[in-house]
Amino acid sequence: ILVISAHASTTSSARKPRYQQIIIKNTHRPQKPKRLAFSGGGQREALIEYNTQHKDFPMDLEQITNRRSPSQQRSRVRVNMILATAKALIEEKGIRHLTVSEIAERANTSMGSIYQYFSNKEAIIMALAEFFMEQIRDITDNNLLDLHTSEDLRRFLSKNFEDIYQLHNNEPALRQIWFDSITPELSRLAIDDCQINADRIYNQLLIRFQPVDKTLLRRFVLMMCAQFGTVMRLCFQTDEGTPEQFRDLFVDMMTVNAPLYLQQSSDIGRVSDLVIC
Repeated sequence: ILVISAHASTTSSARKPRYQQIIIKNTHRPQKPKRLAFSGGGQREALIEYNTQHKDFPMDLEQITNRRSPSQQRSRVRVNMILATAKALIEEKGIRHLTVSEIAERANTSMGSIYQYFSNKEAIIMALAEFFMEQIRDITDNNLLDLHTSEDLRRFLSKNFEDIYQLHNNEPALRQIWFDSITPELSRLAIDDCQINADRIYNQLLIRFQPVDKTLLRRFVLMMCAQFGTVMRLCFQTDEGTPEQFRDLFVDMMTVNAPLYLQQSSDIGRVSDLVIC
């Protein structure tokens, strides 16, 4: 997962969700029904029996199904249940052992019902990957609110890294999807996500700075986002250093080089304080 809002998908400014989201509320009572609350006007709820535990699971359902769109509330409940069940099974048994048949059995639905919305297991995994991408964008959008001046850049990078690391640490399904099951489709999705995230950070920097060369700044931010994903992977897959050590090294590398791309023609020295002596 790469660096870098709302629960509605933002993968394209032209794409706007038409359907309300569904959030599975964790009642913290295993073996009890989970309450699915529909946001928006007229609060209506559906109770679905689960024998698995999962955390709040917001999804923009129009964006994540690759076949039929769930236009009815019953359909939206079913799609959300399929995704929540798949996530729970990945956490319990590992992504390599995930099967559509077991998802259907655990979710108390038929395989045919699942195939109405997802063409195969990989499509379900892609949907979960997009869900986690949205969580990371939420985190970064929130941290960007505290980035006002060049003095805030180091703090922003450190806080953003820590928050996203904690998400990875708390979500084994997230780690398995991005670290253990990379496919050509996921690789392409990762590149697309990297570009989206870079645009979001870049646009916020343009609000706060007036760089001499905007193209170079955009390129720098894109490389920063790509490197973030690699560093995050190292935190979980190598013993060459602690997460804190990798975080500090990443932040140092970024803040040392950032002044070169944030320079302003009117005040070249304004961001020199970012350089680590």
